Amino acid sequence: MIQLYILRIKNKNVKQALTYLKQDFEIIIDWFMANKLSLNLSKTNYIIFKPKSLNVDNINNLELNFENQKINRVDVTKFLGIFIDSNLEWTAHVEHVCSQLSKSLYILKKC
Repeated sequence: MIQLYILRIKNKNVKQALTYLKQDFEIIIDWFMANKLSLNLSKTNYIIFKPKSLNVDNINNLELNFENQKINRVDVTKFLGIFIDSNLEWTAHVEHVCSQLSKSLYILKKC
């Protein structure tokens, strides 16, 4: 079973937003432990949504660690069957759909 948890932090100061994120993530981990659930940190990742025009160096150097495991930052993730990227563009999703259609059309052509 796949479960998805979304934390949304909005702040103009990147370091302060990261501090809020860590605090919220610790609350979630505590909730998991209190309810005798486990969180697979190796499959957990995060994405930072930002305008394409924003080029902030300290965003690229952020590291998020919990329980001695590094949480990976991704630029594209799949959410409810839709690929979402950090700039909120459709490029990754359109490429995936085109790839799936190409495979299906090839099979239909061979039939």
